[in-house]
Amino acid sequence: MLDLQNLSEKVMHDSDIVKKFYNRQVEHEWTRAERHPVEFEITKRLLLRHLPKPPAKILDLGGGPGHYSFWLTRLGYSVTLFDLSEENITFAREKDIHNDKYIDSFIVGNALDLNNLNENEYDAVLIMGPLYHLTNKADRVKVIENALRILKPNGIIASTFISAYAPIIDILKKYPDKTVGNIRTLLGYFSNGTNIVSDDGFTAAYFSRIEEVEELMSSFPIKKIGCYAVESILGPYEEVLKKYPKEVISECITLAMEFVEDPHCIGCAEHLLYIAQNGKC
Repeated sequence: MLDLQNLSEKVMHDSDIVKKFYNRQVEHEWTRAERHPVEFEITKRLLLRHLPKPPAKILDLGGGPGHYSFWLTRLGYSVTLFDLSEENITFAREKDIHNDKYIDSFIVGNALDLNNLNENEYDAVLIMGPLYHLTNKADRVKVIENALRILKPNGIIASTFISAYAPIIDILKKYPDKTVGNIRTLLGYFSNGTNIVSDDGFTAAYFSRIEEVEELMSSFPIKKIGCYAVESILGPYEEVLKKYPKEVISECITLAMEFVEDPHCIGCAEHLLYIAQNGKC
């Protein structure tokens, strides 16, 4: 007898799988900044280097429950939070009520379809989620094309990728015993990249090699500003760092900022941040 439910799961698009995953764990995603202060603090410092000055208009595309959106709003930016998960947007709306500075607008939608957004509307577009949740390259290309359409000429695009090193670093940091019997799978991310979805694990994801990121982004009419190792040299030491006061973490991050563009640090990074300027006239 044909198992229709199982067949349905197999033909589900990445977007459906990802939406289901994030709708289940909004609170967990919101506290991610506390669990990964290195990733968030380095990303924020890199964005501040290159974003246009407030009150520039920013689209936080796939921004989850809004960590970066709330931070940017407090800095004086006009921010639109756009996310696939209805629960993420509901959470952000409720939290926004209690803020002094408000997010400009909230949109539930799919990064693969931005037809409701105007061409040349935004000064900057952040894609810090969707690209590593799309296992099909054509979908990743489509998201970037969509973002460039709504981005103003010379606007800034910031795209995040999960490194192919990330599953290895994660398992060594948290579950070294799980390397037993899994080494071939872990090394396979360097050739295949696609995450195997499981009930107790991560959702649909694509783990990129640095050369893949460079090849993908260089195919668009953009001017590269930089490709950065988000965790720099600190990835393996994050759990140790969290035991120290905030001022100690801040100084360690200041040190790590010296290495974010060092090609030898790519293997320490679980996330890669590619920042570029829109090259269209």
